[in-house]
Amino acid sequence: MIKSNIHINWYLWFSLMLFLLIFGAYMFGIKTIIYIIDKGVSFFNILIFILCFSLELFLLIVLKGFKYLIIDKSKNQLKYYSILRPFGKTLYFNDYIGTYQTTETGSLGSYKVLYLVDKNNITRLKIMGIYYKNMDEIMKIITLPKIRKNLSPKEYFKLLFIGKINLSEIENKKNVESKITTYLKIFITITFIIFILGTLIRIFG
Repeated sequence: MIKSNIHINWYLWFSLMLFLLIFGAYMFGIKTIIYIIDKGVSFFNILIFILCFSLELFLLIVLKGFKYLIIDKSKNQLKYYSILRPFGKTLYFNDYIGTYQTTETGSLGSYKVLYLVDKNNITRLKIMGIYYKNMDEIMKIITLPKIRKNLSPKEYFKLLFIGKINLSEIENKKNVESKITTYLKIFITITFIIFILGTLIRIFG
């Protein structure tokens, strides 16, 4: 049996992100709705609400990937805890046909990502190596066959944000990893700029 080895800095990061999610839901969600009801509907108010909702959704997607793992090889199972599964959920490797491995890029650089693939060839649980000091050990103990596919940028972003994609419907394409990395960096930059602008508008608007 192994447990995910998460650095304490990531627990602090998770607490901060959770605070921002709750604070943002109040400041940019509830207060914006109250403001719209009080002042009336306008294009500017709706635009701010949509931008704030998108940022909240982005934060939720980020926090959803933070999981505490317990893998018991003798029982052929994995149990994880997350913001959406605070009491844990147990998965059995017999219900999966393999794993799909890829890389993602963030502000701290590239890191490994592993998905469990069910019997319908759909990616399920996402394990992000950026959080774990023992990611190689986690990948090693999960001995399911590796499924290899080269995703297009569209498929990559669908997998990144939705977390589910049918691998049987994907045709292997020419490696586009460098393009995907570039697109992802552009997206992160735009998202950060929108967040700053939204915050400034709410403060000084």
